[in-house]
Amino acid sequence: MIDIEKLNINLQAYDRIVIVDDDDLIRASWKLKLSQSQASREIETFYFASRDEFDQAIQDHGWDQDRTLFIVDYEIGDALGTQLIEQYQIQSRCYLVTGHSDDAALIRWCADQSVPLVAKSQLADFRFC
Repeated sequence: MIDIEKLNINLQAYDRIVIVDDDDLIRASWKLKLSQSQASREIETFYFASRDEFDQAIQDHGWDQDRTLFIVDYEIGDALGTQLIEQYQIQSRCYLVTGHSDDAALIRWCADQSVPLVAKSQLADFRFC
C-alpha cells in the first residue's frame, strides 16, 4: 500500500486524467475529489466504467500517454487493471486502486512494475495539487 505522503499528486505534469473503475460510487468520489482541486480545473478528465470503453477511447483519441495520469481499478468487471496497465505500458503514470491491497501476489506485481498500489480506504487521502 502506498504511503500517505505519496498521495499528493502534482498535476502540473499532466494534460489529462483517466479514471477506469466499474463502480459508480468510486467514479463519483473521484469526480468530487477532482472538483475540489483548483489544479484539476485546467485538466481534461475522462471516466470509464469498463475495459472496452477505455480501449475504444485510446483508439479514438490516441492520447499522448506521457502527459496522462491513469487511475485504474484492479477489478474492472471481468477484466483486471493489471492487464490494462501492462498492455498500454502505463506503469510510470498509473495508480492501481483496489479493495485487495493485502493480496501478496498483487503487492508483488505492483512492486515489480513500480506501480503504486492504493487501497480504496485511502481514497479520502488523495490530494491533487
